[in-house]
Amino acid sequence: ARWLIPVTFVSVMTAGFVMGAQDIRMPMLEQGIAASVLVLGLAAAWLKKVPAGAAMLLVGLFALFHGIAHGAEMGSHGAFSYACGFIIATAALHAIGFALGTVMSKHQWVLRFTGSVIGLIGFGMLFAG
Repeated sequence: ARWLIPVTFVSVMTAGFVMGAQDIRMPMLEQGIAASVLVLGLAAAWLKKVPAGAAMLLVGLFALFHGIAHGAEMGSHGAFSYACGFIIATAALHAIGFALGTVMSKHQWVLRFTGSVIGLIGFGMLFAG
């Protein structure tokens, strides 16, 4: 069950990439990405347990924003290589985050601090440019 949420993110992000590459747009895309950083950072810091279904739904929505942005920003050449690169990078970031979260769970103050900083970055992104 611990891998369902990261797998959901990568899978829905990939579907969003296809949508973005097909010129499908989503309103408030940048705000959705900023909200994902805000919400997921604070959730990692402060929430003890979230039902898996609710977490997968929220993470899937945020992943859709990220995937559409990747697809929309892709150049006209090398779609497959581009997609493989960001999918592998995203999966690696999730694995690293999982490992760091496991280590930090032994030191709750570090987890709360780093998650809060990530949330504050997301808050700042909401009001940037």
